Amino acid sequence: MPANTATIDERKQENALLKQQNAELTAKLNWFEEQFRLSQHQRFGRSSEQTNPEQLSLFNEAEVEAKPELAKPTVEEITYTRRKKSGHREAMLKDLPVETIEYRLPEEKQVCSCCGGKLHEMSTEIRQELKIIGTRSS
Repeated sequence: MPANTATIDERKQENALLKQQNAELTAKLNWFEEQFRLSQHQRFGRSSEQTNPEQLSLFNEAEVEAKPELAKPTVEEITYTRRKKSGHREAMLKDLPVETIEYRLPEEKQVCSCCGGKLHEMSTEIRQELKIIGTRSS
């Protein structure tokens, strides 16, 4: 029986040591959780900073320095309409030569592909274009 009692005593000591280590680790875990909670609160929580009302008066220089007894200047509204210059482009281009280009299909191609009837003019497109020809000096 002496060997058996030795193992029981060893088991009791080991059990006490494990309980002590468990208590230490639990205390460390609780401390780390509290530190994490505090850091999260500092980072994301409400700010408890209060603004001193005397500090706000530092930015009221314009109101303090303003002289309310002075009359406000009157605002005069001026409105006008511009006259659009009409015919200016036409007047500048009236002396330039005009070239008319008409595109016509030959009579044998003026046949509708659907019904075989004669094609007719549907619309006319008029385009004005300036061709600027300059000389280059070398």
